[in-house]
Amino acid sequence: MFLNKAQNLNNLNKYKIKNTKIPNFIFFTVYDWQNKKQKIIEKIIYELRIRICVRSSYYKEDSSKTSLAGKFESFINIKKNKKNILKSVNNLIKQYRSFSKNNQHFLKSYIIAQDFVQNSICSGVVTNYALGDGAPYYTINYNDITSSTSSVTAGDKDSYRVLHISRNSKKNIRSVKFKKLTDSIKKIEEIYNYKPLDIEFAITKNYKVFIFQIRPISTSSKWKKINKIKFNKILFDAEKKYKAIKKRNSIYGKKAVFGLMPDWNPAEIIGFQPSIFSYSLYKYLVTDKIWAFSREQMGYKKLNNPKLMYSFTGKPYIDLRMSFNSLLPKRLGKNIENKISSFWIDELINKPYFHDKIEFEITDNCYYFGIENKIKNKYSFLNNKEKNIFVISLKNLTNRILENYQMDFDEMNKNMIFLENFRVKTIKEFKKNSGNELKFSKLLIEKCKNLGLFIFSKQARNAFISKKILNSLVENKILQRSSYFKILNKLKTVSHEYISDQNSLQKNRFKMSDFTKKYYHLRPNSYDISNKRYNTSIRPNQISDKEIKNLLDYNLKNEKKIISAREYKKLSLALRVNKIDVDVKNLLTFCIGSLKLRENYKFIFSRTLSDGIELLRNFSKKNMLKNKLSGVDVKHIFKISDKKSIKKINLKYEKNNKDGEYYSFVKLPYLIVSKNDFFVSSILLSKPNFISDKNISGEIIFLDGKSKKINLKNKIVVIENADPGFDWIFLKNIKGLITKF
Repeated sequence: MFLNKAQNLNNLNKYKIKNTKIPNFIFFTVYDWQNKKQKIIEKIIYELRIRICVRSSYYKEDSSKTSLAGKFESFINIKKNKKNILKSVNNLIKQYRSFSKNNQHFLKSYIIAQDFVQNSICSGVVTNYALGDGAPYYTINYNDITSSTSSVTAGDKDSYRVLHISRNSKKNIRSVKFKKLTDSIKKIEEIYNYKPLDIEFAITKNYKVFIFQIRPISTSSKWKKINKIKFNKILFDAEKKYKAIKKRNSIYGKKAVFGLMPDWNPAEIIGFQPSIFSYSLYKYLVTDKIWAFSREQMGYKKLNNPKLMYSFTGKPYIDLRMSFNSLLPKRLGKNIENKISSFWIDELINKPYFHDKIEFEITDNCYYFGIENKIKNKYSFLNNKEKNIFVISLKNLTNRILENYQMDFDEMNKNMIFLENFRVKTIKEFKKNSGNELKFSKLLIEKCKNLGLFIFSKQARNAFISKKILNSLVENKILQRSSYFKILNKLKTVSHEYISDQNSLQKNRFKMSDFTKKYYHLRPNSYDISNKRYNTSIRPNQISDKEIKNLLDYNLKNEKKIISAREYKKLSLALRVNKIDVDVKNLLTFCIGSLKLRENYKFIFSRTLSDGIELLRNFSKKNMLKNKLSGVDVKHIFKISDKKSIKKINLKYEKNNKDGEYYSFVKLPYLIVSKNDFFVSSILLSKPNFISDKNISGEIIFLDGKSKKINLKNKIVVIENADPGFDWIFLKNIKGLITKF
């Protein structure tokens, strides 16, 4: 049924499919061209339109066993004349000859000349099953920005949009063009007995579907078999769960929007499809209560039953209604609160590419320079009195935080020292008792939650406020951009220390035992029990008071060397005019200190977290559970009391593992805004964050976090998500780092 590109098109052309057309084309072999060149040129000029395409159809290209997709160049939208035809065909023949020296294959290979499709509003490639795993989706890679019909297959800068449509969900497709396309694909796959197909298409203004090529998916033999009934049930269960949560939390807003990356950014911290252990631990430590209690203590709105994160098909989503309400100052009044949080939700729906930047691009959660003008011009849904109340509330909240920052930082530092001492004491007790990993793990994780994560989440909020203020100083031309980067360069966090200590270690200026004590706890993905940490031994690993003091030091010296005298004067005036109750030195100390302490608090609390997880890893080995704890909720693990309950853990793991495999087939968007998104999933274009003002080019290397024995020197490293467990990357003299999230 599948021979090569030209013959596949010729075969499909025999069927008359409603609203679907293959542009007129002529195909011929290299042998034909060598012997009947003039006749072929005349035929092209006589039968085809003014603008044409010349495309490859190499021997066995798009056959049932080989694809060769993208191997050869296409010549699109060229003017039909002898010179262009000769140039394009000869170019392809040269590419064929370079690809293979087999003369028989070379002479039997085809070339296609085809009408160019005018007035394309959308073009791309559609598969009738998800390409990577065979999940039952029509997956459309498309471009609807340019009129080019080859941007997706050529991989140009505009080819970034992906749509996954579950196979039984026509009613959920809102776009007319994609309804027409799926109708066409359904008719085509009927002809080919529902075999996995890869089809290149374009759609014109009158919603006519044009097919440029059809080929089998050559990797489909590697797919696992998927039970369609079970798969569809998972989608409907997720939709049902969404409706229930929407209703339950309706007090915080009518529109239920969920995101993978806003606020506590679970996709970055625990991954897009985390293990059940990672998800449940993150939920227990952070997103069930602690996140909201810390904000409430800082002067933000109190939430009832403040559950922030939910799992849809094993993927961790943040409830944006809860998040947005938690970023409102206390005592605004219910009417103003509802208006503002609803406005933020609508802003995000209209600008979904800001889903990972809500603190800076969507919400106004603290006072910063220029906020009065923004609220005056953008918050038109508020009357003048309400606008004034909102500005004053944000200013009062920010002033309280700035006025008391030294006392708060000192108190938080004391608590971090207490947490570290508690960890050391607990590990010593564990070593003395030589056993009961579950008991001591629970002690550590509980203390990590109530002390470590509580303090960290306060400092993380301070850091967001700092970045918001610093950004506004640049935007309002109070500081130069170069001064902004100079301020960020003052952040000598633990990541800098790690690199310095590693260099000292290599030069024998730092003892290996001291290095291990300090960094033993680091593991890629801090909440993942399946990942090994730097040193797996359970020891107190007590670091010196001097080390801890250095990690927690936030005092700023020589602030006048960071910014110019002119900037210092302008900032001092801006603080007075805007009635911000802090001087320049204290503002800069707060900003730099909070940004530094956020990272260093993470480093310190993750020592307690890491020991808690490592104790569970030891328990798992002792009881022959292998990696099974990764597939079980941490609360169930802490309930284990005897051999019978260990058997239950095994059963839970088996069930969760089967469900998890099906969950991984489900394609959901970064942002869920309606029940339709469980059936039709659009992959968003994200606007990147740049932590530099430099342009860098170099070779790209992809890392999975498993191996460190890779040459990274002068490479641009690409990794899914990065936390302190990946700090070793910066020792390798890399050019740049790109993370997915």
